[in-house]
Amino acid sequence: MPEKLAARSTAIVWNLENYWTIDRQKQTFQWDTWNYPIKFMEIAKSFGAPVDVIPETADLSKYKVVIVPAYEMADSSLAKKWNDYAANGGHLIITCRTATKDRMGHFWEAEIAAPISGLIGAHVKATDMLSGYAKGEIVMNSSKYNWNNWADLLEPDKNTEVLATYDNQFYKGKTAVVKRKVGKGSVTYIGVDTDNSKLEKDILREIYTKAGATTEDYPEGIYVYWRDGFNLAVNYSSNDYTMNMPPTAKVLFGEKTLKSAGVLVWSE
Repeated sequence: MPEKLAARSTAIVWNLENYWTIDRQKQTFQWDTWNYPIKFMEIAKSFGAPVDVIPETADLSKYKVVIVPAYEMADSSLAKKWNDYAANGGHLIITCRTATKDRMGHFWEAEIAAPISGLIGAHVKATDMLSGYAKGEIVMNSSKYNWNNWADLLEPDKNTEVLATYDNQFYKGKTAVVKRKVGKGSVTYIGVDTDNSKLEKDILREIYTKAGATTEDYPEGIYVYWRDGFNLAVNYSSNDYTMNMPPTAKVLFGEKTLKSAGVLVWSE
């Protein structure tokens, strides 16, 4: 795999039990259980990252970035595995609704998400949801974002970096997203779910960039892969898209400008 792609290598941790437990107790009609992890896959693929969906038992060491989206049932041993991954140089991204229940699907007789509070460097003090017409606001790096599906109100530890805060209503000033250094790597906790995913995309792009990876900006429907020395692009959108290729690239199939439903194969 080319070095620039290896630097973006990404895994999404998922299993069916977590899908079942959240989908049967969504707590808000706005929660989209199936598409929630998929949106992180789409973000990573828009960056041109090779993405694998893996079980929690898989070896994490070959991935530069590991995303854990809404992994509701977890335990302290799994939290330790994630901590070890980050300590060895990995960049771990955990989202809201992770580790809120034990392996039997029961809430902890402790604080919310107790097994990962030390890992993320923050405590989930409360969670809330808004109605479909309400709009909560978040600010990050002077940019404003909207949320209304889910919000964790975080209390960061002393050495934890605050990346984003809520900016209106009862939540104003409360922490929404945190990041902490762990050994050679980092752990980021995204405690909020947005409809347009712009906040999540901006957070992920910053993580990839600070990890030393370059990122692409492919539009929706454009997917680019690398397999055994060949580059492959497919266009699932309704619009033409022109691939940015090096002058030395050799087109083996298709055309540089991808038509809708088009396929392009090239080598570099």
